[in-house]
Amino acid sequence: ASCEDEDLRHSGYVLGHGALLHVAGQSGLVTHVGENIGDFVSLTPAQILGRPFADCAIAVQLHPDDLRRAPGSRTEHSVDAGPAGKRIRALVTVTQSGWLVELLADSAARIAAPRPGGHQQARFESVSNDEDIVSFAATLTELAREVGGFARAMVYRFEDDWAGTVIAESVSPGVEGFLGLRFPASDIPKIARDLYLMTPYRHIPDSLAQPVRLLSAGGEPLDLGYADLRSVSPMHIEYMRNMGVTASFSVPIVVQSSLWGLLASHRLSASQLGQDDISHIRELVHSYEIGLANYFASRRVAALAKIERTVEAIRSDVASPEDVFSAALKHGSALSAMIDCGAGALVHHGRSLAFGRNPPDAAVIDAIDRWFVQREGEPLLITDHLCSLLPEAQAFAHQVSGLVAMKINEARFYWYRPELIQQVNWAGNPFKPGAVQGDMSQLSPRRSFQKWAETKHQQSDSWRNEHRMAAKKISKLLMDWPWLR
Repeated sequence: ASCEDEDLRHSGYVLGHGALLHVAGQSGLVTHVGENIGDFVSLTPAQILGRPFADCAIAVQLHPDDLRRAPGSRTEHSVDAGPAGKRIRALVTVTQSGWLVELLADSAARIAAPRPGGHQQARFESVSNDEDIVSFAATLTELAREVGGFARAMVYRFEDDWAGTVIAESVSPGVEGFLGLRFPASDIPKIARDLYLMTPYRHIPDSLAQPVRLLSAGGEPLDLGYADLRSVSPMHIEYMRNMGVTASFSVPIVVQSSLWGLLASHRLSASQLGQDDISHIRELVHSYEIGLANYFASRRVAALAKIERTVEAIRSDVASPEDVFSAALKHGSALSAMIDCGAGALVHHGRSLAFGRNPPDAAVIDAIDRWFVQREGEPLLITDHLCSLLPEAQAFAHQVSGLVAMKINEARFYWYRPELIQQVNWAGNPFKPGAVQGDMSQLSPRRSFQKWAETKHQQSDSWRNEHRMAAKKISKLLMDWPWLR
C-alpha cells in the first residue's frame, strides 16, 4: 500500500546518465532543467532556465504541430553539443504540457547478435500455440542477453492477479536463475505497471548513483511519467540491492494495449546501454509482441465463432420454456467445454438441472444459488477461490472451488471447477513482511529470492483470459433469449 502511494511521477529528481529539460508548449520556454545540464551543453542551468529552448545550443527543432500528436509520442535526434562538441542523442517526447527533451551520450553500438530480420523475424511472428509462446520467449532472452551483455534476461508474464511468472530465461554461468518462479504483484505495483504503458522501456544503468535534482522556473513539480530519466524509487533501489543487481533494463510486452509481461534484464555491476542496443532489443520485443497479438486474435475469433454456433444450436432446439432444460441437457457439455470445465447447472423458476461430468450435489447447487441470487449488481461472477467469497463453500470445496455464475433474466447458469491442490514456487516468501519504520525511505523489501513453495488449497485451476471472454460472450448471447424470462 505504501508503494502504491509513492508519487513516482513527481520525484523532482532524474538519473544522472542523461540530462533533462522540459519546454512549455505555449511559450517555448524551458520550465525545468536538471542540475547536470552542463555535462551535455555549454550552458549552465541558470543560462537555460526560463529562456527559449531555441537559445539552448541544442540543434533540435520543436514545432507547435508536434503537440497535436498523442502524449508519449517520441522522436530521436543525433546532434553535436556539449562542452567539447561531443555527439549526443536527444529524445523528444510530447506531453500534455509541452516537450520533454532528454540528452544521452551517443555511445557506440555493440551489436553482438543478428538483427531480427528474415528467418528470426518470421519465427517470432509465427506463434501458433502455447508452446511457441514459451520457446520464442526463450529465444528472445538469449538474443537480448547477447545484445546487451546482461548477466540475466528473463520474460516475466503477468498472471490474472498481476503476480508475475518467469516463463523463459537466459543467464550467465554462475548467475542465479528464476525460471519457473513467481513474483508477487506487489513487486511491480499498479503505479509502476501504469508507467510501463507510458514509456517504451526502463533503463537503470547504476542504481547506486546519486540522482540529479530537477530545477524549476516556478517551483512547481514536473510530471516525469513519460521520462526515461525518471529517478528510481528508494524501495526499488533496495529491492535491486537485495537481488544483487546494480543495473537493469526492462521492456514492456504489450498486447492489445494491455501489459502482458516484461523482458527484464540485469547486470551485476553498473553499465550503460547504448541507444543502438536499446533500439535493437526493442525491435526484438516488438516482433515477439506481433506474434503474441496474431496468435491471441486468431484464437479469439475461432472461439467466438464456435460459441455463437453452439448457442444458436441450443436456440434452435428451444420452442417453449419447457424446452430450455432439455436443450441445456443436450448442449450443456459443449458450452462447459468452451469455459474449460466439466460440469454446469441451470436454475429456472425453482427448478434446477445439473449437466456435464461429475456435477456437484443438488444441495451444493442450491446453496450456491441462494447465495448468488442475493448478490446485487453482479450478473456475471468468475472466481477460482469461491471460499473467499462464500465461507460455507469450504465444506464442498472438493466439488466446487472455481465458479462461473450468470444471471440471465430469471434464470441462473453455473459452471464449476473442483479443487486443484497445487504448488506455487515463489521467488522468496511473498508473505514475509518487510520492515516498516515510518516513511517510505525506511521500508525494506524481502531480502531472499530463493525458491519458496506454497501449497494452495480450496482453489481451482485459474480461469484464463479466453475462458473469461467465453463466459462473457455466452452470457451476452443468452441474455436475449425470451425463454429465460
